[in-house]
Amino acid sequence: MIARGGGRILNVASIAAFMPVPRLATYAAAKAYVLSLTESLSQELSGTGVTATALCPGLTDTAMVRGSQMAKVVPAPMIMSPKDVAELGCSACLKGETICVPGLANRALTSGAQLLPRALVRSIGGMAIVRDWGGKASAFFGGGAAGKRLPCTSAARPRPGGPIRCFS
Repeated sequence: MIARGGGRILNVASIAAFMPVPRLATYAAAKAYVLSLTESLSQELSGTGVTATALCPGLTDTAMVRGSQMAKVVPAPMIMSPKDVAELGCSACLKGETICVPGLANRALTSGAQLLPRALVRSIGGMAIVRDWGGKASAFFGGGAAGKRLPCTSAARPRPGGPIRCFS
């Protein structure tokens, strides 16, 4: 790509890259690595015509999310469609943006996490996984007890190592 004088790299991270997430420690650490790698590559590639973008989605309506406990408690507006995430990620990549965090709530969460004391961020991440996150999130986002939620299905896990494609 450098020899051609242009190109785009799109790496998929997660909002988990911005904070520790107890009980998903390996996942959050791996996504933090992807984010750090992408930011470093972006700087190293500056001026070459090649850009690197880290796509950091939050919860996305996939089989993995539908089969998890999170789908039972997170209000539907907090879960983005795969199509929207892909379109926003591809658009950011084509513009040469370094970090793309789709969704207003996701951007607020990732920005706020950097301003809070680390101990508080760790406890919030843990609460989301093991405690009554649903009631708190639903109340925060205006859903109340009757807030709309995505149905939980026992869908199979996605194929590991499946290809990720971006079309413009």
